[in-house]
Amino acid sequence: MYYRSIIRSKKPVADLRVVSGKFKGYKLTNLSKINNSTELRPTTDQLRETLFNILTNGNLGDVVADARVLDLFAGTGALSIEAISRNAHSATLIDKNRNASNIIKKNIALIGNPANIFYRRLDSTKLPSNPDQPYTLVFLDPPYGKQLCLQALNSAKLNGWIETSAIIVCEDNSPVAATIGFQLIDMRSFGKTYLTILRHVDLSKA
Repeated sequence: MYYRSIIRSKKPVADLRVVSGKFKGYKLTNLSKINNSTELRPTTDQLRETLFNILTNGNLGDVVADARVLDLFAGTGALSIEAISRNAHSATLIDKNRNASNIIKKNIALIGNPANIFYRRLDSTKLPSNPDQPYTLVFLDPPYGKQLCLQALNSAKLNGWIETSAIIVCEDNSPVAATIGFQLIDMRSFGKTYLTILRHVDLSKA
């Protein structure tokens, strides 16, 4: 387990782009031009690049290529789009916010509406039973300070959304504790932002 502190870039978060992969350099929706977009807090390009370096070149190996991605509190969809750009198998984006819904659809359109990226307007903390295969890589980026990561993670676990051995990335303004059924893999701070990386474990085999 690692704990590191890294200072975040001061680059405006209104300007988002795909950092690497087949959509590298594609510009996503400029939030400064969207009404009521201030309630969204997208992961900056620098933080996204650091995160995906961990997920593709770190001790875990490459957990992005061929991954089935679940993006809870998807916001702008930038994390899933980055994963698809880096050869994830598919991505399902979930967010109940109306503004997020519109921005996600615009951003998916900006990369050509690929057939392997999907949006569902649901409450990330109150998920229904998963109608598809469970997911191998899960992103959670909820509103800060409301302890929603664990609520959403438990909902996803109980309703069959998370594959055994799946990697989970939680972004919040404080570290996220590993609860029963999850193993802490890595934790890093970026100014006021913390990335906690967990692995879903099968307790029946422990």
